[in-house]
Amino acid sequence: MTIPAGLRPTVALLGTGIMGAAMGRSMLRAGLPVRAWNRTAARAKALETDGAVAAETPAWRKVCRRMPGGIDTGWHGVTAG
Repeated sequence: MTIPAGLRPTVALLGTGIMGAAMGRSMLRAGLPVRAWNRTAARAKALETDGAVAAETPAWRKVCRRMPGGIDTGWHGVTAG
C-alpha cells in the first residue's frame, strides 16, 4: 500500500527493538516518513539506512501528527526528553 504524498503523516516510532524496527521498516516501505527514537541510540540510527530519521530524544513526538486509528500509549515521561 502506498499513501499519497499529501496524506503522509510523520510517524513517531518509540522503541526500535525487534518489533519496533520491523514496524518502522514496513512504514518506510509504505512511503511514510519515520522519526525513530530508542534508549540505545545505535538501534534508532540503524534505521537511518532504511530512510528513517533518528531522534536524540523522544520530545519531538508531540509535534508528529497522529495517524487516524493510531495508537498512543500515553507513556508517562516519554515527552520529557
